[in-house]
Amino acid sequence: MIFCRNTIIRIEEQITWLKRDVSYVFWMFAEAVAALVLPRLVLFPLAAYFIGKEQFGVFMTAMSLALILGIQPGNGLAIGLLKHLSDYPQKQAAQFCGTALRLCHWAMSATVISGLFIIIAAGISRLAPSEILLCLAPLIISLYPENQFMLILTESRVHRRFSGRAIWSLLRSVGVLICGFVGALAYGTFGLAWGFLVANVIAYAILQYYYREWKKAPYNAEMASILKTIWFQMTVAGIMTVSGPYLVRVILSFIHSYSDTADLVAATSVMFLFSVPITCLGSLLFSMISKYNSIEQFSIRGKIIFLLVTLFGITVMPVAFKLFGPFTVRVMFPKFGEDSVGLFGILVWAIPALTLISFSQPIVIKFAPVRVVPIINFVSMAATLLPAICLIPAYATKGACWAIAA
Repeated sequence: MIFCRNTIIRIEEQITWLKRDVSYVFWMFAEAVAALVLPRLVLFPLAAYFIGKEQFGVFMTAMSLALILGIQPGNGLAIGLLKHLSDYPQKQAAQFCGTALRLCHWAMSATVISGLFIIIAAGISRLAPSEILLCLAPLIISLYPENQFMLILTESRVHRRFSGRAIWSLLRSVGVLICGFVGALAYGTFGLAWGFLVANVIAYAILQYYYREWKKAPYNAEMASILKTIWFQMTVAGIMTVSGPYLVRVILSFIHSYSDTADLVAATSVMFLFSVPITCLGSLLFSMISKYNSIEQFSIRGKIIFLLVTLFGITVMPVAFKLFGPFTVRVMFPKFGEDSVGLFGILVWAIPALTLISFSQPIVIKFAPVRVVPIINFVSMAATLLPAICLIPAYATKGACWAIAA
């Protein structure tokens, strides 16, 4: 009788764990769809259709320049929150979050001002085309609300309130979709860039009001010093991680043409679509391991799931991309998607590499010494940039794809 009762309890526990895991995965996917899929796979194809291939390439070149920095300053602080927020009781945790927001405010204010001065100087000296600079200016300003928005939502990630994160991300993305599309129809690439800025400012203002208690918490120098030990190194590491593909686009634009960049963006957008399950599960892994202090604390069940998901990303997703990617790019970019189909045979090799990076990176960031992460990411960036510099001049978009897959 006792044996049966214990068995029933274990079964109920397994069902509870399964329901929890399914809920986490569902809301992580929902957040990815809201935060990334709507802008990239709905707004960008619509914008490309209405403003044309060449102007779409202009916009994506400007956006790539902005995304080299992107949300990495906020992400560096977010990693600090993920590492240490659970160390504080609730009242001190609010102060810890408020301190992180103040650090982000100071850093992003200086970044935006510096970026605008550089844009003005580049315009006066004619170091860059005016059409790029006019798009780049609002996108640089938009980095401030984007970083603050992402950093505020980190607290929900620590406490595994994934549904709340998904809803807030949906709010922001719907705003980007509406404002960006209206701006593109009215003023082309320039309006599209300003649409991003307006939507991000609105979303950040609403979220900031909702979490207004954090701003009332006093700045804590001791907490700030804890964040600073991680912040700069993680920001630099993040920039090196994400900047490779964006630099590839910029190099392609300046050596060849904006149309080539549009072809590359079309192909990599579809690759991104088939990589969403991988990146979502990688983010979920980082959130789930935030409570552990060492790898030894992982359960056997967790290790088996980790292995199975990794094998799924390495084997199933590349096959799906190869089979269904060409049809998808023709639907998403009907005016020039056919020009991108020839790139899929190269980009398919990037998905297994992305799987290994997405699943190993959270473990490295969480448990490895902080100084190790920038070194690893520097090697990763070099592995992208060196092939880009060597191959893009001669092979254009195909060389860019080999650089991304390297």
